[in-house]
Amino acid sequence: MVKNTAVTAAGAASGAATGAMLGSFIPGAGTVIGGMIGGAVGSIADKFTEDDSVKMIRIAKEEFIDLVIFCPLKQDEFEEIVNKIFVGKETSKLYKDMFAAGNSRKYIRDLYRKIIIDKLKKREINEDEIIETVQTASGVFQTA
Repeated sequence: MVKNTAVTAAGAASGAATGAMLGSFIPGAGTVIGGMIGGAVGSIADKFTEDDSVKMIRIAKEEFIDLVIFCPLKQDEFEEIVNKIFVGKETSKLYKDMFAAGNSRKYIRDLYRKIIIDKLKKREINEDEIIETVQTASGVFQTA
């Protein structure tokens, strides 16, 4: 019981922290998404009793922060990734697959990359968005 309570509290706290961080990148929606992640992490962790499941969730969150947050994704694309990894019905299977892969970090990182590339490939090519993305990625902002 103590373990379940601690895991749930940790999930909620990490969700709140993620929400605060996302709020600085995505005003308004960041807090909502962070709350969703925290709630999902807390409920998923609550259903698992294995320490390995908690570790998989932590790795998924760390890689999410490293890869997904800084990608030039649209709001709906971002939310789809959050739902697939942290909220969807298949999350427990995903975490089990991560663990079974041997290198959990590489597994989830490769999955994030695949999802991001698929999302970007589906977009229509817009020259202005390409220029803006390149300028943002390189840190170069030109003023007229």
